[in-house]
Amino acid sequence: SRSFRSAQSTATALLLPLAIVFFLPRMHERYFYLADAMAIAAAAEDRRMTPAAGLIALAALGSYWETALPLSACAWMMFAAGIWTIGHTQREENML
Repeated sequence: SRSFRSAQSTATALLLPLAIVFFLPRMHERYFYLADAMAIAAAAEDRRMTPAAGLIALAALGSYWETALPLSACAWMMFAAGIWTIGHTQREENML
């Protein structure tokens, strides 16, 4: 149905800003802004994306305010959100 495809395309689009931070050299925390916005949009479309959006928001906050969380913890949270998003897109693909 249309709502599944819309939620799947938003979740798939969220993978791009998550991957950019991990695969391009010398990335700065300002590149999390797009991931934050897209994660909120994905969670608004499908509540099953809420844990990924929460992880992304917490990791971004930790990277903006470096004394809140160690950067390694922020990286692991972003990685976990990426894995969650990949799993979500695969699950949606199998349902169609």
